[in-house]
Amino acid sequence: MIVGHHAHVVQRVELVGETLVAYSLGNLVFPMRDPRARLGALLSVTLERRVGDDGAADPDAQRHWRVAGVTLHGLE
Repeated sequence: MIVGHHAHVVQRVELVGETLVAYSLGNLVFPMRDPRARLGALLSVTLERRVGDDGAADPDAQRHWRVAGVTLHGLE
């Protein structure tokens, strides 16, 4: 999962292959003059543990979890 920052505006969230990428969630705290920069979002991600057919955890340490759900909350 990659969560970008510093753009000061809300940008898209997408899957790139198996990787969730949130390019920018905008501003949550700092007021800005540009109306587009006054918006902010919260990203809620549900992760699910990967298991093999035998019920054991995937041996590849970087692949123990997968994104099972994504919700982008409020833009104001």
